[in-house]
Amino acid sequence: MESCTRFSGVEHAAYLHYMKNTSIYFGPGCNNEMLIIGRLVSRWNVPIIAHLSGDDALSDRAVFDTLGSVALTSATEMARATLTFLQLYGWKQVGLVRPSMHFERLALHSLRNYLKDANIEINAEIELDPYMTPDEIIATGRLRHLKNRARVIIVEMGMDLHSAKSFMIAALRSHLKTPEYVYIIPWLAHLHDHYPWEATNIEKSETRVAFDDAIVITAHGYDKKFIEDFELRLNKVTGVISTYVSFFGFWL
Repeated sequence: MESCTRFSGVEHAAYLHYMKNTSIYFGPGCNNEMLIIGRLVSRWNVPIIAHLSGDDALSDRAVFDTLGSVALTSATEMARATLTFLQLYGWKQVGLVRPSMHFERLALHSLRNYLKDANIEINAEIELDPYMTPDEIIATGRLRHLKNRARVIIVEMGMDLHSAKSFMIAALRSHLKTPEYVYIIPWLAHLHDHYPWEATNIEKSETRVAFDDAIVITAHGYDKKFIEDFELRLNKVTGVISTYVSFFGFWL
């Protein structure tokens, strides 16, 4: 059944419960509806499995006590994941690349405090207009500052991986994509159904090279192969083609 359109999933959850006596729910595929439906199914004492990612609030088992599975991809959780990766490799100095607007919504906003607490030094931090082209980014001269002061560079120009595209191409053109540099890209929200290097335009090959060897951190629930395997298994068991469905339930 449809969800994530004007809270249609909440309406359908109630229909499935009261009219079909549903035994288990899968979905919905968006956080705002999961926060509501997760509370409803707790009241109904019916299990629900989230197949995508959600807010930190969903980790509260006192409220969402029938929620079976969810991956958390809030900005704070992403910041913690990024810090854990840095600590895993023992990196003590980093550079940050952030946008000039809506920075407070991103993982880097929380990460700065975590880095300070973990005694990881921010050697360089540059701010860029997220709508700049690669050549405009190069023209600012800020990449030279980054080149001189950082080797482990965390890039978050927006919620989606595509927002880092112009910067990564600019880094490639400025010869900052050599083996001595490590790029880490937190990926909070998946707004496109393809990767930046899969776009059908003249920059495709250059974009692929620009993202080569970059470390992208995102929720397992967004992994394409993971989702495709889930859809295949679901189709075999239920006959449901989940490409066209984001919320459904089983009833006996």
